[in-house]
Amino acid sequence: MGKGTLLTLFAYGIYIIGTYFLHVVLARLLGPGSYGTFVIVLSLLSISDIFVFRGMLDTVSKHVAEDPLRSYSLSRSVTPIHILFSLAMATVYFCAANPLSVVLHDQKLAPLIRLSSLSIVPWGLLSIYLGILEGRREFGKKSVVLLSNTIFKLLFIIGLVQLGYSTKGAVLGYTLSIIPSIFIVYFLCSVKKNDYHVSLKPIVSFAVSLIGANLLFSLIQYADIVFVQYFLSDGVKTGYYSAAATIAKTIPIVFVSFNSTLQPSVSLAFTSKDRSQEENYVFLSFRFALLLLVPTIAVLASQSEGILALLYTTKFSGGAGALRILAVGTGFQVFVNLFCSILTGRGKPRLQIVLGATVLIVDVCSSILLIPRFGLLGAAAAFSVASFSGAIFSAVYLHKNYRGVIRRTGTWKTLLAGAIVYVAGMYWRSTGLAVIPLCAALYSVFVLVLFGIKGIGREDFQTITGALKRRPGQPTEQ
Repeated sequence: MGKGTLLTLFAYGIYIIGTYFLHVVLARLLGPGSYGTFVIVLSLLSISDIFVFRGMLDTVSKHVAEDPLRSYSLSRSVTPIHILFSLAMATVYFCAANPLSVVLHDQKLAPLIRLSSLSIVPWGLLSIYLGILEGRREFGKKSVVLLSNTIFKLLFIIGLVQLGYSTKGAVLGYTLSIIPSIFIVYFLCSVKKNDYHVSLKPIVSFAVSLIGANLLFSLIQYADIVFVQYFLSDGVKTGYYSAAATIAKTIPIVFVSFNSTLQPSVSLAFTSKDRSQEENYVFLSFRFALLLLVPTIAVLASQSEGILALLYTTKFSGGAGALRILAVGTGFQVFVNLFCSILTGRGKPRLQIVLGATVLIVDVCSSILLIPRFGLLGAAAAFSVASFSGAIFSAVYLHKNYRGVIRRTGTWKTLLAGAIVYVAGMYWRSTGLAVIPLCAALYSVFVLVLFGIKGIGREDFQTITGALKRRPGQPTEQ
């Protein structure tokens, strides 16, 4: 799991750098209004894409992780069904273009939504083969696909915008960037023919539940941006909020590397009835996540103005307050996402649906109450409140099932070190390029404080090293 996490973390690190670069360049080329329109289309599309992409990827990954020999039979039986499902989704999304543009008070959205529907089927096909690679724990090959998609996305989107196609070029470039990735993943997957047979009924049943859960969580992920456009009907303000959300919500993308290795690892340990290794996987994921997440939130929240101005110029300074609040909300979201990976690995997608429905209801109600009164700050607060409710739900389950494991993660000491960094950052600010060394200095303060209060030490490295060397079925040393 450790090597897989590092490989995937590296790939997602490049993905994040590419995503930041892409959004910064587009924001500067298109301006706040047109950039806000592009992000609205991308948010609506992402809801549909995640609906057909993440649910199938996790389903294939789980079943292949339990027995890699299923790869060929799964790919042959699931692919035609999922293509038809993706076509149906694309058709519905295409036909919904006009109603969505009316609801969001912007008729310019309709042709862009229709154009973006072309990407849904390619994403559906890509999900199957990425799921096979993830299930077979071939994280290096998966990283190659992710890196190639990042490069193609930069080339196609920025290239078409530079050629003068503006927002339409950006949307079309997003779709075109997926096509080469499909050929690459198909080549790397190399599924060998065998006589292994799988029953589709339990797989489809699991997939339906998981897709339902992913639909709910994709709505939660992008609902705030859509609500901002709906309630405020101001493309410039939507652009401000989109810039802040792009920076803050990239944080969970970093931790997808933990999710994508945690889920098949927990599934393998759970199927093997290896409780001690399952607990080790949960411990490692939450320990690493806390050590990376807490200082990132503290730095981002305390330096929101400088970071936003550095990446998007001072034209987008209207989103600084929202960014500070969103940084906290995305921290809770990472926690919820890790919890969902555990549930998927243990074969409990219905519990994910309950969690997703609860968080979505809180998000919608909070948005209705807060956005009309507080604008962008209200949208950020609504997202954060909803994510916090999901974190509470997750914490209760984890406390019940992994009580000793969670206690070992050193949560309180890590949070204390993060709080000290946040206070230091609020009194120590900068602008321009000086923000970069300042952020690095604040990360260093976090490490020093954590060592000082004995929140991390030699025993952590020994525990992590030992857990990474052990495989399911091996005894744990006491």
